[in-house]
Amino acid sequence: MKNIFLFYIFIYVIVNGLWAQQSIGGKPLLNYRTIDAAIEHYAFPVLNNDSLKLFKVPCEYDTSANCGGQFVDVALNLGKDINQIGQWEIIDSKTKVWRIHLISPSALDISVMLERLYIPTGGKLFFIGKNGEFIDGAYTSLENNINSEGQFISRTFPGNEIIIEYSQPTTTTDKPYFIVKGVFHGYKRNKLASNNQRTLPCHNNVNCEPYEDYCNEIRSAMHMLVPFNFVRTNCTGEIVNEIRRFNCSAGLLNNAKNDFDPLVLTARHCIRSAIAEHWCVLDWSRTWGYPIWELIQFNFNFQSNVCSPDVPIFDFHTVLGATLIDDSGSWPTGTDLALLRLNRKPPLQANVYYAGWNRESFSDLNKNVTGVHHPDGDLKKISKGDLHYDAIYPTFWSVGWNDGITEGGSSGSPLFEDTDRRVIGALSWSVNNDCNDHNQQTRYGRLKDFWGKVGDDLSFDDLNRTTYQGADPIGSCQEDLELDGAFFPSSLYRLAKPDITIQAQDNIMIASNSATNVFNGITAIGGVWSIVNSDYLIRAGEKISIVGLPNQGFSIERGSRVTLEINPCEEFEQCGVNYFAKRSITETATSNDVEINIYPNPSTGMVTIDMSNAGFNKNYNLHVVDVMGKQVMNTSFEVNWKYEDQINIAHLANGLYIFNFTNETGELVKRIKHVKQ
Repeated sequence: MKNIFLFYIFIYVIVNGLWAQQSIGGKPLLNYRTIDAAIEHYAFPVLNNDSLKLFKVPCEYDTSANCGGQFVDVALNLGKDINQIGQWEIIDSKTKVWRIHLISPSALDISVMLERLYIPTGGKLFFIGKNGEFIDGAYTSLENNINSEGQFISRTFPGNEIIIEYSQPTTTTDKPYFIVKGVFHGYKRNKLASNNQRTLPCHNNVNCEPYEDYCNEIRSAMHMLVPFNFVRTNCTGEIVNEIRRFNCSAGLLNNAKNDFDPLVLTARHCIRSAIAEHWCVLDWSRTWGYPIWELIQFNFNFQSNVCSPDVPIFDFHTVLGATLIDDSGSWPTGTDLALLRLNRKPPLQANVYYAGWNRESFSDLNKNVTGVHHPDGDLKKISKGDLHYDAIYPTFWSVGWNDGITEGGSSGSPLFEDTDRRVIGALSWSVNNDCNDHNQQTRYGRLKDFWGKVGDDLSFDDLNRTTYQGADPIGSCQEDLELDGAFFPSSLYRLAKPDITIQAQDNIMIASNSATNVFNGITAIGGVWSIVNSDYLIRAGEKISIVGLPNQGFSIERGSRVTLEINPCEEFEQCGVNYFAKRSITETATSNDVEINIYPNPSTGMVTIDMSNAGFNKNYNLHVVDVMGKQVMNTSFEVNWKYEDQINIAHLANGLYIFNFTNETGELVKRIKHVKQ
C-alpha cells in the first residue's frame, strides 16, 4: 500500500530563473529595473580589451601554436570588506539591507569574487546584473565554510556592472562578513553570459532527438573555468600579479563504491602550470602561471534546453574548487589526463550523472563513439564519430568525426563508447579547424593508460576491473537525503521533461539547513519565454520530514504540484531521473479524464490527434490557447471507433500552447501542453 500526500499548492510566485552554487531562489529587495543612483558606486580603471587579448600560451604539442585563446577574463582587485564599502539602510523597520554597485567600464561581462564569506541564519545574498535582467541568488548560510578561505564567485553577467545586495531581519543580532576581493573583467565574449554565437555551425546541441540515448551521460559533462595566477614584469618594469581564467571541459565519473565521490576527469593541460607570453613594445616576455585550485569553477547543465536554436537559459549550477588526485604527462608520450576531486558534491538539484568508465583494449571496444563538450566555452554540444588506434600515438585514441566536431575549449571533455555509453578517455588535442575537416586527428588520452595512477580511486576493491556502470544520485536510492535550496524542474535543461522524481531508501529531510523552494520551469521557444508548470514526486521508504527553521520554510510556486510518497524506491524508466515518455510534455488529468493523445510534441506544424480510446460516437471540441490565456484556434471532432485526425498549427508563433478538449456539454475532459517550435 502506498502512502501518498499530494500538495497542489498556490502559495506565491517568485520570478527568478538563475542560480549557481546552491541558492534558494527568490527576488532581491532592490527595484532593479531602475538602478538607484544613491547606491554607493565603485568604478575600476578602464582597460584596453584589445591589449588584453595580446596574450599567448605556447601549446605543448606545437610551441609555435597559441593555446591561450581560451583565456576570457582578468581579475581586478578591490580587497575591501562589507564594513569598508557599501551602505546599509532599514526597510519597513523589519529588514536591514546593504548594497554596493561595482562597475568595470570597458568589461564585456563581469562577475564578483568574495572571500571569508559568512552569512547568518536568515540572511540573503544576491547579485544583480545590468538593468536587473539577470539575478544570482539568494545565497544563504549554506555557503558558509564551503572552503577554507570562504571564497565565492558569482555568476558571470553580460555588461560592465553588477550590484551586490545583502539583507537580513533587523531582529538578527549575528553580523555578516565578507571581503569583496574584486571582479573578473571579461575582455572576450564569454558564452556563459552571452548569446553571441562564436563556435562553428556544425555543432549539435545535446537535446536533439538523435541523441536521446545519451540523456543520462550528457549530465556528466561540464564546463570548467580555470584561473591561472601569472606573476610578471609589465612594460614599465612593475611586478604584476595577474589572474586570468581559461575555458575547458570535463566529465564526472562514478566509482565502484557508488558513494558519489565527485571525481572529475579532464585534460592535464587544462590545469597544468603554463608559460604565457606578453607583448611589451618590441618583444614578448615569458611568465609562468599556476592554477588556483580553490577557484576553479565547474559549471553543470550549461546547455540549450531545445535542439535548435541555441537557447542559453543561464540556469546552470556551479561547484567551486577542486584538488588534484593525479595526472599524467602530456603529448606525445603521456596521456594528458588528470583526475580531480571537487571540494563539494554537486547539490541534488544540479541533476548530475556520474558516468561509467571503460578501460578495455581497442579490440574489445565499440568503434562508434560520442563526445560531449563545451567548444570555445559554448553551450554543451555532442559529436559522433569513429574510434581508431594510431601506433604513432599509442597512449591516445584517435577519432574521426562524422557528425559534429570539437574546438578549443572542448579539451578535457569525455569520450564515450556507444555500447554501454561509458567513458574511455578525455580530449587532449585536435587539428580540426572547420566543419569539413572530419579526419582522424582528434586525440583523446586513454583511461586504459592512466589506470596505474587512478585505479585505486575508481575501483578500490578490484584493480583488475576493466569497466563499471554509471549512477544517478537522485534515483539510486541512497539511504537518506537532505533537500535544501531552490529546485527547478528539468525542463530548464531538457524542454520535454518538466517533471522530477527524488527518492531515498529511508529518510528525506526538507528545509533542514536552509529554505527549500520548489519552482516552476521557465523556458524559451523561438525567443518567447513561458512558464512550465511542473510535477515533483518525493519518495522515501520510511519518513519525509519538513523541518523549516525560522525564516527558512518550504514553499511551492503557484502551479507546481508536489507529491510526498512513503514507498520503497522504484527503478526509473530509460534515462532515469526527469525522464518520462516522449509522447507529450505533460498531460493534466481532469475529473472526467478521457484518453486523448497528441504527437509529435514538440511539433513544427502538423499535429496528430489520437482519440482511438476516447469512446465511440463521441463529439469533442478542441480549444487551443496561448500562455496568456488567449484562444488562438478552435475546432471539433467526432469519434467513430478508432479515430485519428490532424490539425495544422504552422501559422502559430513558436511557443507553449494549451490544448483543451471539452465534451458535448462543454466540460473539460483533457488538457495537454504542447510546444510549437
